[in-house]
Amino acid sequence: MALAFLYSARRAVAGLGTAFLAAVLATLALLALLYAMQALPRAGIMAHIRSSFTKGALQEHDWLLKNDRLGVDQYSDCMLIQMFFFPRDAWADTVAPTVVFNDWPVPLWAENGKQLSECAIAKSAAFSEVPLELFPVQSYFAYGRYIHASRLPAYLLLQKFDVDAIRRLYRMLAFSVLVMIVVIQLLLTLWRVERADDRSRAGDHVFQGIFFVMLSLILMRFYALEFFALSLVQAPADMLIFIAIAVLALICYYFDYAVARI
Repeated sequence: MALAFLYSARRAVAGLGTAFLAAVLATLALLALLYAMQALPRAGIMAHIRSSFTKGALQEHDWLLKNDRLGVDQYSDCMLIQMFFFPRDAWADTVAPTVVFNDWPVPLWAENGKQLSECAIAKSAAFSEVPLELFPVQSYFAYGRYIHASRLPAYLLLQKFDVDAIRRLYRMLAFSVLVMIVVIQLLLTLWRVERADDRSRAGDHVFQGIFFVMLSLILMRFYALEFFALSLVQAPADMLIFIAIAVLALICYYFDYAVARI
């Protein structure tokens, strides 16, 4: 009993150590990519951001409630754009890109007496020749709370496309992954029920298939609310979650298949 416990404990510790090492290596690889991203040509990105503001794909309001075309969350996209227009040295921008908060440490006000929105700050920076001189020095904040990895796909795509095209691409990819999960689960469920040896196992297969199908349909309904569906910041992370769900569904299928063959 004691030996079995020690063996299980060793395996658990080894698994945790492997997972920790993998997380460290993945973080270092991501930081290296973000550092290399600083060498991207800026002209194309700048032109497409300015074009997006001019055409109305980006507006000066941080939150656009019930806007089916642009989505609700403009705030996150404008923060990402600020990070591009307030450059420092490459390493500093990798780990803590610069942004300007409209309410801290210095409240910023428009000429009409209202507080500046983050999107208005981003627009001013986009069309300014000297964005680092637009606001008080203490307003420029090194935002190192997150890695901000969404900058990588956003800036790569902004070299060739404007914001509206990227948002449509993200939404199409997200819905495609969810539809793929639904279709594959329906087909696997029908196939596994047909091959099940007894009714109890058939019921388990049906329950598992219904779970993943319903989960995908619920997420599709949530995405239809347009809250984060069109965000350059949120959509890539959401797609990774959806892909993880698809992989989990396949792992469950292969696990059941292996057990059935024992």
